[in-house]
Amino acid sequence: MVTGAGGGIGRAITLALAREGADLALNDISPESLERLADEMKVVTSRLLVGKADVTKCDEVARMVRDTLDEFGGMDILINAAGGSRASYFHNTPHEYWNNVIDLNLKGTLICCHEVIEPMIRRGGGRIINIASVAGMIGSSNGLAAYAAAKAGVIGFTKSLAKELASYRINVNCVSPGPIRTPLQSMLDPETQKAIIGTTYLKRLGEPEEVASLVVFLASDDASYITGQNYAVCGGRSLGW
Repeated sequence: MVTGAGGGIGRAITLALAREGADLALNDISPESLERLADEMKVVTSRLLVGKADVTKCDEVARMVRDTLDEFGGMDILINAAGGSRASYFHNTPHEYWNNVIDLNLKGTLICCHEVIEPMIRRGGGRIINIASVAGMIGSSNGLAAYAAAKAGVIGFTKSLAKELASYRINVNCVSPGPIRTPLQSMLDPETQKAIIGTTYLKRLGEPEEVASLVVFLASDDASYITGQNYAVCGGRSLGW
């Protein structure tokens, strides 16, 4: 299952997993994004289940997981890629704004993990991979304080959940992208984009496929001895400046 599958990083993860032959349950809150992704997926042989769900709503996530179990008979991998935020300095934002940011980026991850754990235990193991952000590691100077707080929570939650679930053979890891070439990134004004690239050691934006490659590895048998880790895909941005 991939949440946020229609977004830039979620889409790249979905296509990468499909190329490896995975059967996929794809979720996004945008029906239009899901429809475009389903059209792209027609060229692969993976079995697909595509469904709209809001990951911040427990009942919708529970339905999404039930549909997946009914279709495929079990669940092996969960990728929590649903998330995002718009830049707005914290002191200028109302409570509703940062509540929504935390709900989407942190609470949504918790809800999805909670719903898949019992099915994974019954299946004898699994993989959970949470998409956080380098902002959750070093903070943000671009008006993303609430987003950074939520993603820092995802990183801490990943480490804690890995400890809880290790005895059930469920590996839990985290990937923290830095500035990645996505539709949301392209909405930033040119000066902000230039400043972001200038403070990234590799002096470029990352590509969604570079995040997806690491996710595929963590979902594979090659990563069976890795759990509770957070991997930054950020061009060195997590090193600080």
